[in-house]
Formats: sequence, structure tokens, C-alpha cells
Amino acid sequence: MERKGVSPLIATVLLIAFTMAVAIILSNWVLDYSRTQTQILNEKGSKQVGCSSAWLAFQGPVYNSTQKRFSVEIINQGNVPLGDFKMIVIYNNGTSSEYQIAPVNLSLSPGTPAAISNTSVDSVAITRVRIPHNCSGSNSASTATMESADIKVA
Repeated sequence: MERKGVSPLIATVLLIAFTMAVAIILSNWVLDYSRTQTQILNEKGSKQVGCSSAWLAFQGPVYNSTQKRFSVEIINQGNVPLGDFKMIVIYNNGTSSEYQIAPVNLSLSPGTPAAISNTSVDSVAITRVRIPHNCSGSNSASTATMESADIKVA
């Protein structure tokens, strides 16, 4: 009886060659994937580090109950431009409302002040007011907060 087939030596060489080809293909994919992910993380990290110096300060917050108007001067005291401002009012009963501010589409360069207001705040029972903003060039939201003790009611 004659046996036909691949000799064990040739089978071993083919198996090693196939394994090496698969390993090379996988290592190229892993290297490319890790380079891409590292680049994405570096870009996001740079933006967030830049936004860590975002600092919004307040001056003279006033709530006029007859006009239902909340107004305050905000000052960009950080080192990066700020924009996309909104106003979130948190009330004594734990509820909150989000309001647009005037002027709309306000952007503040470092060191720049601006007066903002809203004429639809319904209650004097304000616990705190938050002014969220997006640090320019990032989607990383930051929030500056005023407590009710800082707000003058007129």
C-alpha cells in the first residue's frame, strides 16, 4: 500500500509560512489602528487642556421681578475665547429651566466683558443661576455658577 500526501517537512514549512502571513497582516492593522486612535486622543486632549484655562466671572447679577428680567455682566477672565452661552435657572423647589440669553451668538475673547439678560425668568425663588458655555474650538462644556445670595432682587 502506497501512501500519498505532503511530507511532514513541507507541511510544517507551509503552516509556518501561513502563520507568519496572518501575523504580518494583523500587526499592520493593529499598528494603523493604534496610530489613528492615538492621534484622535491627542487632538481631544489638546482641546480639553486648552479649555482648562476657561474662566467666566460675574458682576452685579440682578433679578427684576416686575419685568421678569435677569441680567448680569459676564467677564471672560480666562485665556481662551468663550461662546455658546445659555442660562440655566435652578429654583428652590429643585426644578430648573434653560433660557436663551441676549445678545444671541455672543462670543467673548479673553479679558472681554459683556452684559447679558433674559426677560422670561418667572420666579423670584432662585437657588442658583448657571451659565454654561463651550470653550472655543472644543465641545467640552464648562459652567459658571452664581448662588442666590449673590443675586440682587429688585
